[in-house]
Amino acid sequence: MTEGTPGQRLVYLDNLRLFLVGAVIVFHMTIVFSAAAPYWYFITRGMGLAEWLTGLAFVFFLQSFFMGTFFALAGFFTPGSLDRKGTGVFVRARVIRLGVPFLVFALVIGPLLRLAGIRLQGLESSGGWQMYFRSTGDSAFLDGPLIGAGPLWFCAFLLVFTLAYVAWRVWLSPRRAGSAQLPSAPEAETARAGGATAVQSASTSLDQGELGRAPATLLPVGPALLRIFVFMIALGLVSWAFRFLVPYWSFIPYIDAPSPFFLPQYVAFFVVGIIAWRRGWLDRLPTRVGGIAFTIAIIASLIMVPAALFDRDVFLAGTWLTTDVLDVMPMFDPTSFKAFILAMWEGIYAVGITLGFVVLFRAHFKGQIRIAKAWSESAYAAFVIHPIVVTFVGWAVSLLSINLFAEFYIAAIIAVPLCFTLGWALRLIPAVRRVL
Repeated sequence: MTEGTPGQRLVYLDNLRLFLVGAVIVFHMTIVFSAAAPYWYFITRGMGLAEWLTGLAFVFFLQSFFMGTFFALAGFFTPGSLDRKGTGVFVRARVIRLGVPFLVFALVIGPLLRLAGIRLQGLESSGGWQMYFRSTGDSAFLDGPLIGAGPLWFCAFLLVFTLAYVAWRVWLSPRRAGSAQLPSAPEAETARAGGATAVQSASTSLDQGELGRAPATLLPVGPALLRIFVFMIALGLVSWAFRFLVPYWSFIPYIDAPSPFFLPQYVAFFVVGIIAWRRGWLDRLPTRVGGIAFTIAIIASLIMVPAALFDRDVFLAGTWLTTDVLDVMPMFDPTSFKAFILAMWEGIYAVGITLGFVVLFRAHFKGQIRIAKAWSESAYAAFVIHPIVVTFVGWAVSLLSINLFAEFYIAAIIAVPLCFTLGWALRLIPAVRRVL
């Protein structure tokens, strides 16, 4: 349930999450039919330059923001859930909800999908289950160990972030309690008269400010834009510096994390999500500010992406539909100026696009039809099972042997509703519903 306060459902954020999970499904189906990234269980053969460049562009722009947005939404709902449930219940629930799917996928489903991918693509397996922890095939993604969490690396990262936040709250609580002021005279009188009422009042007073939610008065446009711009620049600088340690396109095996070089974005968005809940930023963010931030992201993309990724001479010559137009090697060298431009663009783009989507959904997608409500409640289940659906639907549609763009559209149209419907059906099982 997406909540702001107990009993209050933020439907527009449900819809945003539904949209993002759908985007994840389409993102991975794009890889199936374009080979825009090597990290998937089945990739069809025979794509041309147009398919590859189109898929690469879609994957590039989507990857640069959408997982950060997921972490921001997760951070937004974390403090309220922790406040309501208490530390013990909250941690137990998070470990079950995030840890169980991660382990089941990494140890069982992921290895089975890798073996299936090896067979579907006609590759040579070098030992089957004997290679559980070692090399298994001869393609980029399938040449790793069988064990691996696939897209559920997100669950592992989110669990670590969440436990870190809980630890911080536990460490901070005694200090906050020690600095809390004594209750006023009326509160003390109420305590003598009723007891429990005063305890609740003192607790509420203690939770105001940093531990409470600010009233929903709109933020001033100018200061809000200035803070957003500073955050964009700071995120870009930290991301660039981080890539001296974790270069672009790094990959973490076993966890199957394909983008650890985006870790500063993920952490920053999770933390900002927490602060946004405490201070009521999503309610107080003026629509104009989100629109301006979105516009800045688009303008930055038109200027900075060509500067970071295109070969200048080929680009100016107008011969764009060739592999020569891309000059991606500087992305792997953080000392290059192009790598710096790319990191700065990512900071601007991720923040601007996320804010734009927030105000868009808040203004125009505040309601739900029945099927959208059912699918939004099943969004996490759809995310967990989508690797299976995408792999086998993609393989089945590829057997049509028609135009790859047509195959992609057909597969995406089938896979998106199928994932949400299967997720809804799985959640009818009580044991599954407790986890997903």
